[in-house]
Amino acid sequence: MFLKYFEYQESTTNWNLEKFELNKINLIVGQNASGKTKALNAISDLANSISGRSLAQRVLSRRYVAEFEATNKKFLYELSIANELISKEVVEKESKILLNRDQSTVNTIWAEEVGKNIKFQISDDKLACVYKRDKIQHPFLEDLYLWGEALLHYKFGSSLGKDIDDSVNYIDLETISLKDTHKVAGILAKAFNANKDEFKKIIIKDINSLNYQVEDIETKEFKFDVRITSEGKTEEGLKYILLNVKEKNIEHPIIQWEISQGMFRALSLIIQLNYALQSGEPSCIIIDDIGEGLDYERSVAIIKLIIEKAENSNVQLIMSTNDRFVMNNVPLKYWQVIHREGGNCKMLNYNNSKELFDEFEYTGLNNFDFFTSKFYLEKIEDLKD
Repeated sequence: MFLKYFEYQESTTNWNLEKFELNKINLIVGQNASGKTKALNAISDLANSISGRSLAQRVLSRRYVAEFEATNKKFLYELSIANELISKEVVEKESKILLNRDQSTVNTIWAEEVGKNIKFQISDDKLACVYKRDKIQHPFLEDLYLWGEALLHYKFGSSLGKDIDDSVNYIDLETISLKDTHKVAGILAKAFNANKDEFKKIIIKDINSLNYQVEDIETKEFKFDVRITSEGKTEEGLKYILLNVKEKNIEHPIIQWEISQGMFRALSLIIQLNYALQSGEPSCIIIDDIGEGLDYERSVAIIKLIIEKAENSNVQLIMSTNDRFVMNNVPLKYWQVIHREGGNCKMLNYNNSKELFDEFEYTGLNNFDFFTSKFYLEKIEDLKD
């Protein structure tokens, strides 16, 4: 099930992302503070909410509308939160209302066994799509859950598991999930437990395609006699898992804390993406600030690698960047150009602005110049009319 359309509003802050269409592969581009990260966070928050991991931040009044497509069937989910309570929740499939929850009406949900909508009551601080989930009576909710549960969100500009506080102890290894994107050492250990030799070959091949010279990668046991966590807790005698990388022409392996930040980010993302794809394909992969901290050559190479993996899978890919090198090497057909005026954001893409994109390609300019071209500015003015 792919996310086909998305829109989002925050009434508390008067921030609005207008409805836009997504493709299988998407690169959100825009100037600083245009809303790239906010748009990705909104999609991720919705996924976490409907999978039951956490309810979308309730301190703000928010509205999400997500339209999905699965085997040519349309599936819509709408959620509104006001004053920390759920004010509206709707599920619609093929123009048929299967869940209708509104503070001004009686709540109803489609029940498979009786073949009709039935009334239900639920606390205003709980999502019906989570608490009414039932494969027998309400199987349509399972589609929503599986999409939300399988979405993965990587923040490329973060440490991605390099910091000491991201260390994984053997006790917690089995509980680590794909969504624990800062626990890469534990994810690598789980991958090695499943098929070490084959997985190691893939990781070394992928990281070296970015012009690194990695000869081997291993997990290393490290024991802290006493360790104080970032929360101030004291731990004694626990064994932790760390990454070790052996580079060509360097005598000794390098422990994860000593790996350069750029190389570690690339390695962490490669490990996690490959494990995710082998463990049961995710529904959607979100990568914020892709290429951040990498040089030109490696930024281009990692983008190419990720797009190739997405194209050869059933995964939807949504990335963001404001790096000119990344933009210049990602075809315009994948672009989602976000433009912000005040609190209102619009997305320009090949679906809603085909003539604009086609005309720009004939100019011979670099993709990055799209932002400063008259074509882009004129299109924004057209959308106002």
